Amino acid sequence: MRSYTDEQKRRAVDMVEGCGGSVTPAMRKLGYPTRQTLHQWLNQRDASHERRAGRPWGHYDLALKAQAVAFVRSGMAGKDVAEMLG
Repeated sequence: MRSYTDEQKRRAVDMVEGCGGSVTPAMRKLGYPTRQTLHQWLNQRDASHERRAGRPWGHYDLALKAQAVAFVRSGMAGKDVAEMLG
């Protein structure tokens, strides 16, 4: 596992902010780190950072996932469920 300096981490997080909050363009410009690592750095720096697009975060608890599935199975649109549950 590669170890990054604090300066590299700061630069990467600043690059995401400079790219309008989008991780992919920042990663392409920097050439590092992985998407998962960069999201971890963002979360460490600012717990209110929200992912804007892409695949859902994998850290939702099982109860929230079950609730979302129940809403979708009851006929609610996935987009409406996502907005409702945040």
